[in-house]
Amino acid sequence: FFNSFSYDKIKEGIIKQERVIKEDRIVKKIIITRKGIEKSYYESVRAYTKEELLSIFDNHGLKVKCICGDYLENDFEEESSPRIIIIAQK
Repeated sequence: FFNSFSYDKIKEGIIKQERVIKEDRIVKKIIITRKGIEKSYYESVRAYTKEELLSIFDNHGLKVKCICGDYLENDFEEESSPRIIIIAQK
């Protein structure tokens, strides 16, 4: 179970994001408050393991060129990388 919050200032307001990992999904609640009016949005995305992604790519004939752990192309470390980015080619 994982829970995090972030806040971003926007013109005349704020965006609050709450993230929770539930089983194999990342659920995010986005609350936008502007001029005292609050709107809420939800998103839920499936989280995949590195092995699941590599298997999907392989099953579709994709050849992995690079596996990165962030947008700066640092190596993927399962325990510490904020994300996994896989560059593949058909």
